Amino acid sequence: MDSASNEFASNRQQKEVTSADLNSSRDNLLIRLREAEATLKQARQLHLQDMQRAEILRSRTAYGANEYRTVFQRVLSEYKTQRAWTVMLIIRKGFTLLFRRGLRGQFEFFKWLVSLPFSGPTGLDEYDLTFPDLTIYQPEDLTQPLVPSTEKQLALDCDKHRAFASLPPLGVPSQTKYDVIVLAIIDYDFRYQRPQQIAAQFAKAGHRVFWVSPSRFLAPTSESYQLVTLEKNLWEVRVRSRPLDIYMGSLNLNDQLALHRELAHLYRDLAVAEAVVILQLPFWREVGLKLRDTQGSKLIYDCMDDWDTFLNIGSFNRSEELDLAKQCDLLLVSSQGLLEKFERRGLEPVLVRNGADFEFFQSARSNDLLAETPAPIVGYFGAIADWIDLDLVYGVARLRPKYSFVLIGEVFNRDVSKLMSLKNVFLLGNKSYREIPSYLFHFDVCIIPFLLNKVTHATDPVKLYEYLSLGKPVVATDMHELRRCSDLIYIASTAEEFATAIDIAVHENDKSLQARRSVFALENTWAQRVSVIDHAIETLFDRVSILIVTHNSAEFVRPCLSSIRQNTSYPHYEIIIVDNASDDDTSNQIRSVSKSDSRIHFIALNSNRGFSAANNIAAEKANGAFFVLLNIDTLVTPGWLERLKRPIVEDAMIGLVSAVTNFAGNEVKINVAYRNQQEMENFAIDLAREKRGEILHLRMAPLFCSLIPRTVWETVRGLDESFGVGMFEDDDICQKLRRAGFHIVTAEDCFVHHFGQGSFQQLTRDEYDQIFESNRRRYEQKWNVRWRAHNTRSGVRPAHEDIKYGTADFKIMDILG
Repeated sequence: MDSASNEFASNRQQKEVTSADLNSSRDNLLIRLREAEATLKQARQLHLQDMQRAEILRSRTAYGANEYRTVFQRVLSEYKTQRAWTVMLIIRKGFTLLFRRGLRGQFEFFKWLVSLPFSGPTGLDEYDLTFPDLTIYQPEDLTQPLVPSTEKQLALDCDKHRAFASLPPLGVPSQTKYDVIVLAIIDYDFRYQRPQQIAAQFAKAGHRVFWVSPSRFLAPTSESYQLVTLEKNLWEVRVRSRPLDIYMGSLNLNDQLALHRELAHLYRDLAVAEAVVILQLPFWREVGLKLRDTQGSKLIYDCMDDWDTFLNIGSFNRSEELDLAKQCDLLLVSSQGLLEKFERRGLEPVLVRNGADFEFFQSARSNDLLAETPAPIVGYFGAIADWIDLDLVYGVARLRPKYSFVLIGEVFNRDVSKLMSLKNVFLLGNKSYREIPSYLFHFDVCIIPFLLNKVTHATDPVKLYEYLSLGKPVVATDMHELRRCSDLIYIASTAEEFATAIDIAVHENDKSLQARRSVFALENTWAQRVSVIDHAIETLFDRVSILIVTHNSAEFVRPCLSSIRQNTSYPHYEIIIVDNASDDDTSNQIRSVSKSDSRIHFIALNSNRGFSAANNIAAEKANGAFFVLLNIDTLVTPGWLERLKRPIVEDAMIGLVSAVTNFAGNEVKINVAYRNQQEMENFAIDLAREKRGEILHLRMAPLFCSLIPRTVWETVRGLDESFGVGMFEDDDICQKLRRAGFHIVTAEDCFVHHFGQGSFQQLTRDEYDQIFESNRRRYEQKWNVRWRAHNTRSGVRPAHEDIKYGTADFKIMDILG
């Protein structure tokens, strides 16, 4: 029961006293004037909100255009300093003189050509490229504000360096699942492997993923970090920092603080609630820990190699890993060797091997990329680096001169001159990831010719899964991770064994073996790997039980449950719904929705046991460490559950946290300006940025949306059922909490829309007044206190003066199908 009813009852009593002194016509006039004033205030706020968004969009567009010009000119200047640019201009001038200016031009060309060895390439400015200014194509001057300065100050609340902080960066949607912050080991466009695959799969699953670039830093004097769109739901984050050597260097305190400050701005600007931070290199340990401490993020270390064995990984990374492996919330490892390494240290890592982008490789079709290369083709793709046994490849290629050996990949500090001397070896260099399946299509046999050492024995080669996606035969050295696939691939050691195995593979005619290889890849996809990671992440979050009581609430069931499903980015929750003997369509609607969501548990009572008793029943069935009492006539907003939970996580003496709302009778009510659900959610996100982490201490909180730890609930023994169908049970439990030493607060950054009095509006006025007076006396006698009517904050309209929204005109989004 929400405390707005108390406010309504108090106002009713006051009006009865007033009506004794005023005639009915004057009373009606005052009411109409009040309504008109409220409507005008609402209209002005909506107008200011519209103007604010227009002003922000203008500022961001102008800023973006200016940034584009700056970046374009910088890149163009870099190109113009290169020799290739000068060569291009020479060709451009020569072509113009020879073919476009007739005989005179040809004469000038030969004269200029003769002078080149002596004076160099002169007179090129005329032939340089020019580009039109972006402002030519703008409909008007975007540098001028749309809002007059006085109203602009009312509409905008941000500092000069973040003129559009009240809206997320363009193209970034609101949060619907926990966010993933990747403190990366490589740039996203560098050799598409495990790091990118995992990030991309999270993005495909609907998570917002932010890839913090390890090399593309902005100057410390830049105005802000930058977001660059990589894929849907996936952005590269370029932060302000001095250049860092994440492999051989170290991270000092100033760097840690600077990086944390940048990412804290990202959290604020994007209204990040739940988030996990994936560290791909121990170098980032301190930054990850600070994000966990200050932002509440979960810390994950994805260990994909044995860094102790890498020559190009410095001592700082090795020492940081010792602490990181112990301190992280979740330790992932990519191979059995790494699993055993950390288990020997008494840790409990989760084994998540590499996988296949199965559908991507299966999409390969016939093409002519290797049409000129004689068959059979023995192929390899991947880095040609320290772990490749080039002598082995050379020996096998010499033993089988009629086979074509195609190697695709960048060469890293390796001498490949011997290989290049063989006519049947083709080093094609680096190719884009999107082209790899087309090359693989032509491979008759694939090879993994790795050296055998501590590095490779701890490696689970991604290319194995990619080769097997097309059912290709594979010949590999005896790496520990590959022994589990010995029935699908050929394992060899010497050049002679390798050559013999390739012979067998070339002449394979076992279709069932090819099919089994494809099935293996299908069962080991990146989507499956990320599903395992997602399940492990879910268990890092305490389960929250959302308790909902219904009674003839049919019009609110789908809107409320739809908003929970859409906007609850917190990954570990359940919903317990108890229906108090509804005689409308409420139960049928709940059953229909619960069929498609295993997190919803429904209990139908045969009689109306009241608000308190129904919540107590729901709590008995709940499994969560936290309970949220949520009215069915509410709509939750993006990130609501984490924001509601955070104050209690930070202060164990807080016993109850309430959201702020549009409809209530005390300080949890705030002024709002929106007309439908989308505008309401935008309002909530703006509020989350502005009030991030703020709380307000209360004497009492209504239970329309309140979170209580299970331990606290059990301490105060739940709700008092003597209050019957409802009213004053919220005052009562808050009294119990205060006397037990607990604080009651709002999460100022958590807004939940409340339609208001979803069940009590069905009562007649006399029934309502009778219940109110009876429960007020019960409360006062129980606690030996005189009940005080609740008040809203200073400057906030009381609930009876505000516009009351209905479901019919609120344009509610229903995603339940």
